[in-house]
Amino acid sequence: MNKASSSGVAAKRRRAAGLALSSVLLVGCFGKSAEEYVADAKVALAKKNDAAAVIELKNALQADPSLAEARLLLARALYGSGDIAGAAIELDKAAQAGQPKASLAPLDARLMLGRGESAKLLQTYAQTRLEVPADQADLLGSVAIAHGLQRQFSESIRAVDVALQLTPDDVRLLMIRARALNERDGTEAGLQAVEAALAKHADSGEAWQAKGDLLALGGRADEALTAYRQAAKLTPKSVEVQSLLLGLFLDKQDVKAATAQYDILKQVSPKGLQTYFLGAQLSLLKNDLNAAREQIQAVLKVAPNDGRVLQTAAAIELRRGSVIEASRHLSKAVAANPANGSARLMLAQTELRAGDAAKALSTLQPLLETATPSAVALAVAVDASQMKGDATATDAYLQRMAKISPNDVRVQVAMAMADIRKGRTASGTEALRSLAARGPDTTADMALFDLHLREKAFDAALADLAGVERKQPGKPMTALMRGKLELTRGQAGAARQAFESALKLDPGFAPANFALAGLDLGDKDYASATGRYQKVIAAQPHNVEAQLGLVAVRDRSGANVRELADMLKKLVTDMPSEPGPRLALIEAQVKGHQIDQALSTAQEAVAALPDSQEVLAALGRVLMRKGEMDLALANFNKLITLRPESPQSYMPLAEAYASRNDRANAMRTLNRALAQRPDFLPAQAMLLQLATGSGDLAAGRRIAQTVQRQSPESPAGFVLGGDVNAAGKSWDLAAQDYRTALSKGAGSETAIKLDRALTAGGRKAEALKFRADWQGAHPDDVSFLYHLGDTAMAARDLAQAEAHYQSVLKIAPDSAPALNNLAWLLGQAKKPEALRFAERANELAPKQPAFMDTLAGVHAQLGQFDKALEIQKQAVALAPDVAPLRLSLARIYVAAGQKAAAREELTRLAELGDQLPQQQEVRQLLAGL
Repeated sequence: MNKASSSGVAAKRRRAAGLALSSVLLVGCFGKSAEEYVADAKVALAKKNDAAAVIELKNALQADPSLAEARLLLARALYGSGDIAGAAIELDKAAQAGQPKASLAPLDARLMLGRGESAKLLQTYAQTRLEVPADQADLLGSVAIAHGLQRQFSESIRAVDVALQLTPDDVRLLMIRARALNERDGTEAGLQAVEAALAKHADSGEAWQAKGDLLALGGRADEALTAYRQAAKLTPKSVEVQSLLLGLFLDKQDVKAATAQYDILKQVSPKGLQTYFLGAQLSLLKNDLNAAREQIQAVLKVAPNDGRVLQTAAAIELRRGSVIEASRHLSKAVAANPANGSARLMLAQTELRAGDAAKALSTLQPLLETATPSAVALAVAVDASQMKGDATATDAYLQRMAKISPNDVRVQVAMAMADIRKGRTASGTEALRSLAARGPDTTADMALFDLHLREKAFDAALADLAGVERKQPGKPMTALMRGKLELTRGQAGAARQAFESALKLDPGFAPANFALAGLDLGDKDYASATGRYQKVIAAQPHNVEAQLGLVAVRDRSGANVRELADMLKKLVTDMPSEPGPRLALIEAQVKGHQIDQALSTAQEAVAALPDSQEVLAALGRVLMRKGEMDLALANFNKLITLRPESPQSYMPLAEAYASRNDRANAMRTLNRALAQRPDFLPAQAMLLQLATGSGDLAAGRRIAQTVQRQSPESPAGFVLGGDVNAAGKSWDLAAQDYRTALSKGAGSETAIKLDRALTAGGRKAEALKFRADWQGAHPDDVSFLYHLGDTAMAARDLAQAEAHYQSVLKIAPDSAPALNNLAWLLGQAKKPEALRFAERANELAPKQPAFMDTLAGVHAQLGQFDKALEIQKQAVALAPDVAPLRLSLARIYVAAGQKAAAREELTRLAELGDQLPQQQEVRQLLAGL
């Protein structure tokens, strides 16, 4: 190109640029004003064209950024398009620009709903009154929705009825009312209200949407889809309608239809919160976990406390294998709304997956205490109880499942177990074997295992576990159960091998690490126990059981109360939303007789976790220790207010009344518990105790008979009947009831009661025969053998008592109570091996004043007075109000020749008067000084 032509091109470019600049200037001179943009935006908003309104309002604010009204309108338009975050920003700017606060309230309330902040909305706006009728009606509509989200449906209807007096034909309000009616009075009531509105507003997309909602809630998905499509036809730009359509397709797991609908939603609301939220669910359905996580994180930034969002985030993390992160999301959801049953259930399942069965059961408790728990909740409880090795609880949950899902395999297992309890052992066991052989489900195998373990049929139990392993090879749970079996039969070495096998299958399996840490503690290998807990913490930093395990190691290795308290305080700081560390700190302070500090800790715990029943109960117990009974009662009443539908909520209050002999109020409280669940056995048992304690045996018998009618195949009612007759010294009737209970599956505790009834009734020959029969059928029943030892000791048959305790130790060599009692017996006989048994008992159960008392006594008998005094002083420090411990200390002082110290202790004991039965010995010792 030559120079002339080049300059020509440049000239053309300059002219083009000049024309462009002229057009810009013309627009600047003759374009719309800011006010005109606002006026056009209002027209677009009236037509529900939020996207067009956003454009107009942004132009208005570019022309005049100070327009407060434009900011408010932009916030409304962004809200309508689904952009909650953008709407919140513009609402704040409108407030800063001077827009009246009253005009902001309706949209602010809607934004709170969008962020899942219904409780905050009620706290902020439930009592607010606006002068503009339309604004007041809008605000009341949001208040009504918030009440509904809090399950307060009558309050919701009252709020919306007031709003409808201000704007009678407001479709939004009519639909809010219909939804509340649906929840309170049933689907038909809600649909009738919707149809009445549609008769007047047939072209209302909102009414058609509400109809779809109610149909979907009623399980009529196809009809709901038709209604939503009609709503979308009438309001194609409605983010909510397009979102609901997508939600239906996601529920059906129709990936193709969901993907097409998602594309429509993105066109309507490309940056909307619902778009990201439902996009995350669609990505999860497609197993695109990276996209799902990215989308849900965007939602969490705006709605960090919304239960639905947190549950979706948790589902994504679980799919990614991040159990701890999932648990964190779900814990937050439950903390924000304890009544969120689906989040609570999901959290329990997650905790169970992490191997924390105890925590899973604690999380589930509110769902299990309702009159009609779901089969899913009961199934999780079954799994958790099996993981804990609690056969009794497992069986109880299975029985409750039978009432809900009679065809479930688990329920059929429960029926077989019921046969066994009725004495039809052969047929029940055969039914379990048949179910175990039927397919891959391991419920029957585990039931057989529990049965054989209870019967101490260890070889059969091992065979059951082999069957489980064939069905589920490579699972650490089987190895864990084998380890627990070996522990039950006193084979610590074999148990350790089994737990190590579980860790080879899954190095991060927390229950196996915990079990091994327990064995390490028993061997005083504190370094290994610490390492195991630290290993779990490295993988799961917020595993409360592991963190508290480290504290327990320090406790066992000799840490003082202050060091333990410091460790627990750090845990409270690190995990402020966990009740476990706070409860452990309260317990440590009470144990250390630091009652004022315990009270302060408990009060701080309640302030941090006001919805925790465990924390409220702990505060009540500390108040009782302080002698603040009225405050304790008020605190226990708060428990009931928190969960009035839970019968367990009433028990601490009843126990508090009973502790001060206020039987009338205790019984009244227990009857309130039974009004929630008529077959709640703890309340029935306590009522019976109160009745028999006051001599009202007739009332006690009525309670026992009620339990028998409610659960005729359960031994519980007959055990209670035996207890009533025993209280009235009707020993023959008591024995009859206890025998019936045993025939229905009652265990060692009832066998012990029967033996006592036979003995007290003078039927010694029959008692001896029963003992022989029971031991023949249950040769490894440690509890019964221990009872025989106690019975012989009480009769001063020391040789027989020693033989029984030795039998206990053959089966359970680590039974600390048996070791302690045997040490005492051998000490009385001045046998040197007494010291070995006493030391072992204190190793297994350290800092137990009763065991320390025995050990000190043995040292004194051997003439080792310095050691005896050191141990006995520690025992007294742990339980300073237990007078017999002080009497033992005085005896040692006397034997050691320390007369001044002995006189000081004995003088203090003498001041107790009749409160100490051994006053004659006290006087004799004082006289000898």
